[in-house]
Amino acid sequence: MSHTMAFFFLASLPLSISAEAQPWITAYYMDGSMSLNDIPWSKVTHVIHFAINPSDPAGGITTVDPASADAFTAAAHQAGVKALLCVRDNNSIISLFSTVLRNNLNGFANNVASFVQAHNYDGVDLNWEAGNYNGLIDQNNYINLIMELRNLLGPTKIMTISVYWQYGLASVVQRTVSNLDQVNVMCYDMDQYNSDLYFNTATYSASGDTTHNSCATQAGNFSGYVPASKIGLGIPFYARMWTGCADIFCNDGLHDPLQVWFANPTQKTMHYNKLVASSYWSAPHSWDAARGASYISIDQNGSLNDRFISYTDAQQIGSIVQLMNNRGYGGVMEYELQYDFFASQQGDARHPLAAAVYSAVFGSQ
Repeated sequence: MSHTMAFFFLASLPLSISAEAQPWITAYYMDGSMSLNDIPWSKVTHVIHFAINPSDPAGGITTVDPASADAFTAAAHQAGVKALLCVRDNNSIISLFSTVLRNNLNGFANNVASFVQAHNYDGVDLNWEAGNYNGLIDQNNYINLIMELRNLLGPTKIMTISVYWQYGLASVVQRTVSNLDQVNVMCYDMDQYNSDLYFNTATYSASGDTTHNSCATQAGNFSGYVPASKIGLGIPFYARMWTGCADIFCNDGLHDPLQVWFANPTQKTMHYNKLVASSYWSAPHSWDAARGASYISIDQNGSLNDRFISYTDAQQIGSIVQLMNNRGYGGVMEYELQYDFFASQQGDARHPLAAAVYSAVFGSQ
């Protein structure tokens, strides 16, 4: 039986899965990036342990160290936080996820579920980004994986998924939503597919702007078939810095939003803690009120030292959480905690963005 045919024998499970009544704050933690004691447990409701991935075409998995898994779930549960395990692409062989699901979907799902059960995780987070979900093979296999994991994990385990609005992921979510607890929309990397400078994340699209993306637009694309209570808004804890030429002679550089570049600009991703520690942080900070986006514009003589830096701060977090509240969405997602960590600070200053998210979400409650 082909995998495509197998899909039609998998029906939606009769589950009543819903997001928790209170808003969630789901955060990614990269294994080993910092001490478990340095995770801001009091500022989150769910933490995703990043990550496991396919290791071979037969369905094997590359896992986090079992001792690290046990320590992570124990620390999360001690703090009253849900511990999730991320299942992601194999970055060394980006096509391997698709190959595994074609060859041995059930074996791969069993390996994932076994690791989750053995190490006391509360569920899984699915983060397969490289598939071609406009094609039925990857789309159906992703759907089958979700259904099989739900069968194996049962109704009490949490299943979340991180999604962009691209490559048919919307169809995957639409056909599996009854088996998912959170659909976290990655409201970032919005500057990657334009011909002008744009923000890494923007809360809204400006009136009349049909070219650029926004968190409101991306989440709204899912809201027609995903209950609002299951939708989360992804918040990046990293910035993007752009440099390059604004004219053929490079007399002016890149420094303002919507500025069109000449030739190929350079872009650099910067963790929030690295940006704060850099000389750029002392430059004036700006706010695009129409789009709900923070940025730094550095415009000096010539082009060499010009910079456009789109970053996340408390003001932008407040804008995204306001969108969450206005539309009745279920929560937010943070990517990721190590980018926000200031080891030399104390209290909330150790994780200022995580603290700002928590204050925005729960401050009035």
